[in-house]
Amino acid sequence: MTKASIILRFAAVLALLQGIAHGILHISYSPNHGPVEQALVSNMKVESFKFGGFERTYWGFYFGYGLMVVLTCLVQAVAIWVLARMAACHSREVGPLVALYALAYASHGWLAWHYFFLKPVLFDVLIAAALSIAAYLAWSDLENANRGRSKAHEDLAASK
Repeated sequence: MTKASIILRFAAVLALLQGIAHGILHISYSPNHGPVEQALVSNMKVESFKFGGFERTYWGFYFGYGLMVVLTCLVQAVAIWVLARMAACHSREVGPLVALYALAYASHGWLAWHYFFLKPVLFDVLIAAALSIAAYLAWSDLENANRGRSKAHEDLAASK
């Protein structure tokens, strides 16, 4: 197992924890910030409108989107775990995809900072950092492997 694989597994566990925490908090949410929030949530649940040929509420959009976020977090955790398994043998293929995930988590962290609150930002920053380190290590492993191949070719040529 490579260092990149270990760090990717760590990132996968963090992403899984983030998804589970988001799911628990989202499903168990109840307005508790005073009467203004309670009235707003009540109106979001009651007031409906036609959208795309269906009768919908803003609460339905809010709740459904939150569930989609949970699903996305869980899928990403599994994908990162699979990348960890692949990193042991396929650094060249894994590095760019890990870097893309790192960029996505960093961007998500910025959006969470701008529009939400600190807790999701902390998870996103930790996951983005772990993924960035794993991408670097995957490319370092690739460079080291290429150097080893070049040295082997030089040794072979010198022995002829």
